Amino acid sequence: ENTYINGKTGIYVASAGDSFRITGMGIVYLEHGITIYNADALAIHDNFIAECGNCIELRGSGQASKITDNLIGAGYKGYSIYAQNFGGLLITANNIFPRGSSSV
Repeated sequence: ENTYINGKTGIYVASAGDSFRITGMGIVYLEHGITIYNADALAIHDNFIAECGNCIELRGSGQASKITDNLIGAGYKGYSIYAQNFGGLLITANNIFPRGSSSV
């Protein structure tokens, strides 16, 4: 059985940024699919992010961002979408597989 604990991260953004775009990616079998800190005007659109411990982690703080039209499904103990202190976050038109410990 896959524990989804392997120390691997797909996309990691450690410093603040504006208008970051992630589109058309396939991200699978990682402990952390996407981890982004302090992003404003972020767009995560039209991706397949699944079979990861945590799929999308928005940490720190951010605003005016959106997660749209993705296929998302975390491992059985993880988060499909985790957002910490993100104001004005639009999450719409995603297919979030109901299998992680928390979908959003």
